Amino acid sequence: PTVYMLLAAMPMTPNGKINRKALPEPVASVALENIPPETEREQKFYELAAGLLDAKEFGVTDNLVSLGLSSIGAMRLAGEIYSACDLRIPVAEILHTPTIRSLATWAEENAEAGKEQLSPYTKRDLYPITENQRGILVDWEQNRGTTQYNIPVVTVFEGVEGGTLVSAVKAALSAHEYLKTRFVYADGDVMQKPMDEEEPAVLLRPLDREPDGAFFQSRILPFDLFSDRLYRLEIYTFGDRAWLFADIHHTVYDGLSGNVFMKEIRRALKGESLKGETLTAYDFAIYEKELQESENYEEAKTYFDGLMEGAAPAAFPGSRKPDGKSAGILILHIPSREINQFCGDAGVTPGSFFQAAFGETLRRLTREEKPFYLTAESGRSASPALMDAVGMFVKTLPIAVREAGDMTSREYVISVHRQLQESYARDFYPYTELVERHGLRGEIMFIYQGGISDDESMKLDRAKNMELELDAVKLPISAEVLPDGENYVLAVEYDGRRYSRAQMESFAQMVKNEALGLASKTYVKETSLVSPEEAKMIDVAASVTGLFKQDYYVSKLLD
Repeated sequence: PTVYMLLAAMPMTPNGKINRKALPEPVASVALENIPPETEREQKFYELAAGLLDAKEFGVTDNLVSLGLSSIGAMRLAGEIYSACDLRIPVAEILHTPTIRSLATWAEENAEAGKEQLSPYTKRDLYPITENQRGILVDWEQNRGTTQYNIPVVTVFEGVEGGTLVSAVKAALSAHEYLKTRFVYADGDVMQKPMDEEEPAVLLRPLDREPDGAFFQSRILPFDLFSDRLYRLEIYTFGDRAWLFADIHHTVYDGLSGNVFMKEIRRALKGESLKGETLTAYDFAIYEKELQESENYEEAKTYFDGLMEGAAPAAFPGSRKPDGKSAGILILHIPSREINQFCGDAGVTPGSFFQAAFGETLRRLTREEKPFYLTAESGRSASPALMDAVGMFVKTLPIAVREAGDMTSREYVISVHRQLQESYARDFYPYTELVERHGLRGEIMFIYQGGISDDESMKLDRAKNMELELDAVKLPISAEVLPDGENYVLAVEYDGRRYSRAQMESFAQMVKNEALGLASKTYVKETSLVSPEEAKMIDVAASVTGLFKQDYYVSKLLD
């Protein structure tokens, strides 16, 4: 056992047996050394990490990832260290050597390298766009009439007067003026034009009845990226409630931006003054442009060229009976207990674990020797100050899947974890360059969303029954996992014109089976895409029809 817990009594079922489901979650997954800090720097880092972790006691040599530090948590720790010590430790370094002592040693040996790399630039009339923005603009040009890159959210406020909410939203918008940017053509390219002097536009309208999901669904409209504002902020009131409908285009906004923006609105509602951003998405765009001329950029190009050598995009054949609509989504729950135990023992994040499970599922289904799919990373590692900025920082990265062979589940997941950290450390290299250089374009994306909203102040009162839909998907298949208490939630969004719900339900179930298999089996080759019950049925069907098991999986997905 990796952990012991003392209970006053075993939980029992009514018939007198041990109730295993009622047993508490282990407090820790690894034995802790509990070595106390010995230097002033170790003490400071320890205090900052303790404020982010649930663990009450740990030592400077204990693995922070095993104690629950996620990728987003590592970014927050980097931000805390920067704010308190004026020292920049790369997020990739925190995840690579996740102990207080090793981070303190790194800081000692890299004092100059750890200083701030990205600082504010002199203000300009026009700014370059980032390569990820360019990729979205190219897609938009081909699909101008769709809402595939809209980010609509409805938030309900209880007991808040409409005018008060308008003032709070305008204050948040003034503190994050990047949302006012416009795209213009200049000097033979698309550029970003700041519109800081433009008055914030927030609509306020009272209603004669409570709005429902259909009401807000009708408010989701395509953006013209060269004539419209890139945000729509509308407030509707009825009784003592106010609904904020925020629909912002992905070219200037991402998931973390949504948390930052809504947190600022709530601060303004409390009467707090908003400071504005120390670093902006404009600064980041210039910084990215300058990186393209650096040695680091060339090294990153070499790394990704090697990673993608011989890789083929993972793709599924279309269903024989597709849904026939533009977008579909389904939800599946995966028990978290065994997975959390595995991650703590192996010293990997749940994000890396699920990337490994997803990749192995794709490798088995596609039969490609080296398939690749896409993932997304926050893109804010250039500076901890960007954690408080609003913009489109998300980076698209390829994940190449290699056959596990005789690797143990632990060895395999750790190898995926290392690949992710290597890629994250080079997230400034644009995926658009890989598309142009290698002619590769991924069709499937997987994202782990853990840690984004675990701060109590960032948990929003999302309006119930307001799951808004877009009229087109960004990729044929997009999957994401996020923690939810005793489960992980797997959400699969798919193109209903190519695939059926039954097909995607089978696929999601296979990802779940693979994840549970990795967490419980010693070797990867012992895991299965199907449950034990299904496996017995497949053995019978295979013996009768002559199909190989792998043929059955593919046939099942086609149906």
